[in-house]
Amino acid sequence: CLEYVNDTCVDPYPCEDEIITNCTETCIDVNCTNQTSEQCEDIIEGQCTDICDSTHLTLCNETNCVNAGGGYWYDGLCNEDECASSEDCASGYECSSSGSCVVIEDEEDEEDDDDGNGGEDEEESITTETITETTTPTITQLTATDISSLTLNPNDTKQITWSVKNTGTEPVSACTLKATGDFASWISPLDETKNLNPGEEKTFVFDLIIPEETEEGSYILSVSVECFETTAFKDLAVDVIKKKLEFDIIAAQRTRATRVRVIYSLEELSGNDQEVEVQFSLLDLNNQEVANASQNRSIDANSTKEFRINIPVNESLEGNLSLLVNFNSEIYSSFVQEKITLGAPIGGFAIFGEGVGTTGSIIILVVIVLVLGSVFLVVRKIRKSKNSS
Repeated sequence: CLEYVNDTCVDPYPCEDEIITNCTETCIDVNCTNQTSEQCEDIIEGQCTDICDSTHLTLCNETNCVNAGGGYWYDGLCNEDECASSEDCASGYECSSSGSCVVIEDEEDEEDDDDGNGGEDEEESITTETITETTTPTITQLTATDISSLTLNPNDTKQITWSVKNTGTEPVSACTLKATGDFASWISPLDETKNLNPGEEKTFVFDLIIPEETEEGSYILSVSVECFETTAFKDLAVDVIKKKLEFDIIAAQRTRATRVRVIYSLEELSGNDQEVEVQFSLLDLNNQEVANASQNRSIDANSTKEFRINIPVNESLEGNLSLLVNFNSEIYSSFVQEKITLGAPIGGFAIFGEGVGTTGSIIILVVIVLVLGSVFLVVRKIRKSKNSS
């Protein structure tokens, strides 16, 4: 195949598998069987060819692809996004890891992009933590303690203390104690209004009065603390039984520094003989027991009998106390509680009381005065007799 320069055949070259750059005329070499007046792209297997096929992808002229996207022709289609290696891509393109031809970026431009966008990329990579503000729901709520069941007699009165706590998140106001139901008249609440802040606990006091004509049986009473914002309810169970024993404290006397004597009476009301256990307790102002004693007594049906008991006490014990008496038989149980004032004994024994014991104290004091007066008169009379003699 001769290379023509200005229509002159210059040098004969053997026909090899190499690129012929300036074949502007006809290939006349005997080894070039295919003759063409067009540009020879390559000599393949001894043939001058510009055919693009699957074996010779480099012969695909990129301008033949309609969008000139750097692809190549294959099976009559412009496959601009497919490649097996960078050799399959046009100049200025390379085969990416995904098997498509992409533009080769200039390294300096990449470095400039890295330098220019480094701060932005770094800034974009910063993780932003979103703080969610939790809103606590508001709760208006009261929680009341349970009220223990009671056993009472007709015409009895019992004072009850009831605790209520604000277990919500909001304060409550104008809270008052009220009774509801068929037996609301048995409850006598104090006219008292209270406010409770969240977490605050307060007590409500009321008297439970059993009417004298009440029949024996079980009764359910309902009490509530009603505030402007909310209300708390509780039920109170009461067993009413008729009295089968009557217990009376006649006197409570400090007869010695280490002893308090209690005189009491039992009256049998059921018409049956009864064996009764009687327990005595002295309580201080905090309802703590400071002394006690007990005894068993027998009483005949429909009879009344008087008894006495000595309660051992500490010599230093004095002041305002409560005398609590529990008495129990096989058919009946009840209690009596009275306030007493205990003082130091005078002349070996003394009686001081508030309510019970006061009458006995006065009697003994009167006896002492009378005895002293009598002694004074006798001594005076003897002296006068001596003077007359």
